[in-house]
Amino acid sequence: MTSPFRDFDYEKKNVRFKFNHRRKKVRGIRCRNYKFCENIVSNNYIETHGNYICAVCNLFDWGELTFKESHEECGVCLESYPVHLKFPAQDCPHYMCLKCSREILFWDESLFQISPEPFGCPPCPNGCYNPVRGFQCCCDNYVSMDDPENNPSVIERWKQEQPEQYKEWDENQEFSVELGSDMYALRSNKRCPFCRKQYQTPFFI
Repeated sequence: MTSPFRDFDYEKKNVRFKFNHRRKKVRGIRCRNYKFCENIVSNNYIETHGNYICAVCNLFDWGELTFKESHEECGVCLESYPVHLKFPAQDCPHYMCLKCSREILFWDESLFQISPEPFGCPPCPNGCYNPVRGFQCCCDNYVSMDDPENNPSVIERWKQEQPEQYKEWDENQEFSVELGSDMYALRSNKRCPFCRKQYQTPFFI
């Protein structure tokens, strides 16, 4: 049965196809904050949650964010962009470009992960594309450490058979994430650079 809150006009205008981490094309509806998060939601998700706000935006408790279309200069990076976001901190009136908003509000460790393949690990058996540096797939049969003795994943088996290769990759990955953390320490502080009001992250994040 269709839920009474469904806005079929919105859904019709906001159908979007994206590739998931397995490079499979999936269909969904744009999140209300798509300009910022670039996420889509499935029909099942909409029915379950009762809105068009994606899991990431729901997690941060943003609700529907406020955007402004303007080619004015961003006060942070001093570059011109067509869309600006109102910073979500309480009582903050300031707008900034989407790029700067993402850098200030998000810390994404996956940006600095590195692929184990250059160190000798076999690729994901599902054919996932994993860049040398950046988000890596999370397929269970590739990365899972749940049952290393009876059902080892590709990486766990590689760790057992080639411990020196695994150690070199693990150390390099740790260094890459730490370096990224240092680079983003000021940019990901969730504080408006103008009025210094801080977005209060939900306690469970």
